[in-house]
Amino acid sequence: METTSERIQRHAKEIWERVQARGAATNYPFADEMTLRSFSLGEVAEILGVSGSYLRQLSIDGLGPTPELGTAGRRSYTLRQINDLRAYLASARPKEALKFCPRRREGEKLHRSSQ
Repeated sequence: METTSERIQRHAKEIWERVQARGAATNYPFADEMTLRSFSLGEVAEILGVSGSYLRQLSIDGLGPTPELGTAGRRSYTLRQINDLRAYLASARPKEALKFCPRRREGEKLHRSSQ
């Protein structure tokens, strides 16, 4: 059975092939060739709803994923590291787990907004 990730990749490839067939894709790389930039400590703190100093201290203490240290010791995180950090914070602070790893609960339905 096809996983969600495989289905998304298949759909992306199908869409890409349609775009190419129309001649509109001559200057765009396929998704496999694209990379996502790293996120600054401040951006990650805002995304996770914690302070930058808290994330900095976690890094100093060797807790959670190890961020890349750039110019002047500036920390940056990849998307994978952000997700690892979410999981770490959810396990370290179980009362706030849903804040860090929001998920739909069993039986909860996705509501469509009316636009």
